[in-house]
Amino acid sequence: MDSAIAAKHTEKPVPTSQAAEEAGLSESNLEKRRLSGDGPEFIKLGRRVLYYPSDIRRWLESNKRLSTSDIGVSATRKGRKTRQREVV
Repeated sequence: MDSAIAAKHTEKPVPTSQAAEEAGLSESNLEKRRLSGDGPEFIKLGRRVLYYPSDIRRWLESNKRLSTSDIGVSATRKGRKTRQREVV
């Protein structure tokens, strides 16, 4: 079994309120990111939404940047087109 998968099986998924606290965001912000697909991976069980803490940490790591002009990898994931400023 993959170590990342094994780690997920040993940790308990947390509700949106705890996930938002872990990420340093408001619940509303995390919910909006979930709708737009820009947030961490989540689990949907009926009406409940849960997050693995390791997914939150991985998502935070993937959003690290070296400068404000660095679009990073997450802006181009899932085949999204990125808006690039045209130099005139």
